[in-house]
Amino acid sequence: MQFRLTYQGALLGQNSKNRVQHKHKLRSHFHTQLARIWKTHPELQRAANGVLKYKFTEYPPIVWWLAEQHEKYGFAFVPLVTARLRLHCTLNLLLLRPGMPGHLIQSGDLDGRLKVIIDALQMPPNQEAVKDIVPSPGETPFFCLLEDDKLVSGLSVTTDTLLDPTSPDADHNDVRLIITVETTAYLETWDNAGLG
Repeated sequence: MQFRLTYQGALLGQNSKNRVQHKHKLRSHFHTQLARIWKTHPELQRAANGVLKYKFTEYPPIVWWLAEQHEKYGFAFVPLVTARLRLHCTLNLLLLRPGMPGHLIQSGDLDGRLKVIIDALQMPPNQEAVKDIVPSPGETPFFCLLEDDKLVSGLSVTTDTLLDPTSPDADHNDVRLIITVETTAYLETWDNAGLG
């Protein structure tokens, strides 16, 4: 399964003073897109509307089952890529920003920005990652890409010049980001994972 997530706006580094709020802003932005994928992708529609059986016990439809399994810090997370569903993924990032290609690396903060992106794609690893943050309307359940960043099996990044600023007052932190996600099952179907 392949799809693309997008973002445009400020992308701050890992050391920014508002990193918790900034990561959650990104996480909420991706939540909206992932919720749409669960509603529109044929394979996910089938899974989302079905009833799962595991060890002769019926569970709610998979979305609510996942939400129950990943309820923490006041959120009911629905990660798409989970160890339990035997999925992993590769991420291919196209990062457009002001300046010449490669200047992101020269700025010394490529690793920090990548960490922010990956953190925004996964469930928060601890309470501190969502400190003083509660779900907004429409964020229950809360869709995210990854249960854990360990499920990323490949990562590639291409940087290039942003020729069309995202806003009139865009600065060096402004980006347009396209993330191509490709999920792969360890087994051929979710049914083979003992969930169907």
